[in-house]
Amino acid sequence: MRVTCALRTVSAGWQEDCTPPGMAYVITEGCTKDFLCVEACPADCIAPRQDDPKAEELDQLFVDPDNCIDCGACVPVCPTSSIMPLEDVPADMQAYVDKNAAYFRN
Repeated sequence: MRVTCALRTVSAGWQEDCTPPGMAYVITEGCTKDFLCVEACPADCIAPRQDDPKAEELDQLFVDPDNCIDCGACVPVCPTSSIMPLEDVPADMQAYVDKNAAYFRN
């Protein structure tokens, strides 16, 4: 089964609301790329790492929806409160849900 989300078709396994299965946290606007969340994450699911050449060109960090273990360790270390549980992402920031997942699809 394929699901059409945001004018594109995605693979089976995505939920009807077009969120990846298992996605727990999302990095939204305001991310300063201080990498504190990367260091705090026990599942190594926030990317890119500071030594990744792509880090400099990207405007934010991203949570891997398939590997996030829903521990919340990244939330208190974020100085801009840019990381939030999926269910708390406001309507005007829903694009960040797909933006996080898309980083890991590429």
